[in-house]
Amino acid sequence: MPSRSEILTAARAWMDTPFRHQGRCRGVGVDCIGLIVGVARDLGVDTRDRTDYPRQPDGSSLEAALDGQLRRLAPGTMGPGDVLLLRIRRMPQHVGFLAEHGTIIHAHSAAGRVVEMRLNERWWDRLVAAYRLPGVE
Repeated sequence: MPSRSEILTAARAWMDTPFRHQGRCRGVGVDCIGLIVGVARDLGVDTRDRTDYPRQPDGSSLEAALDGQLRRLAPGTMGPGDVLLLRIRRMPQHVGFLAEHGTIIHAHSAAGRVVEMRLNERWWDRLVAAYRLPGVE
């Protein structure tokens, strides 16, 4: 069972990996979904992966996939190491790890790489749901 700090350490090991749609390789290229899958695999968490999604994934399919593999959290119970599902262009199309002090670690296409950035009001307004990796308390 990974701890929250192990999740964040593993996520930070992907920092500066270039953004690449459907990428799954640390240091070479990764997208937001690939980051979640890669960190889970780095920590030995069993996960199913799909790369048959378009550059802007269908929000309902993404949410259903997360619901099928991770534990959805009640509002207000998320903490560092949990996965955030965020809305882009009205649909839930982006994921990242909540870190300490209100930051998110994510493969951000606009930045062109995996970054850690402050979750400002604009990002918090996009929050759709939060999830926890299996085995994390």
